[in-house]
Amino acid sequence: NLQNVPENQKNLALLVQERDSNRRIYEELLLRHSQSEVSKQMEIGDKAATFRIVDAAFLPKIPISPNLLMYVFLSIAVGLGSGFAVVFILDNSSNNLNSLDQLQRFDIPILSVIPSIENPAQIQRVERLDTLVYLATAVYFAGLLGILLLETYKGMF
Repeated sequence: NLQNVPENQKNLALLVQERDSNRRIYEELLLRHSQSEVSKQMEIGDKAATFRIVDAAFLPKIPISPNLLMYVFLSIAVGLGSGFAVVFILDNSSNNLNSLDQLQRFDIPILSVIPSIENPAQIQRVERLDTLVYLATAVYFAGLLGILLLETYKGMF
């Protein structure tokens, strides 16, 4: 009996290999069968469905996103709002007295007031600087307006 053990093991290995091969073939056939059933159901479903074009598809002439015009208006609004907020906060957080009226509200007797001495050269320099700032602001906003008009013009056509 011991002499037949290697031959029996060899036969067992062949049978196991044949079993695994048959199992693999069975699983592949089962998969193909399920795929064919799905294809068959889809084919039957397509025959029952009717298609109709409601509206033809078209490509837009202008990009839908990003909306640059909205972003420019939004950035202008945010910039102006934050600028006003910073000025308001800085003005209200100051502990300095800037006018005689602010001091009179506290019912403190005023002994004297130091007059401001005006220097015509300094006043002219400040006016020139103010004019340059106003001019730069006007050029900046004219550029923004030009960009807005250009974007609006592109959006129309």
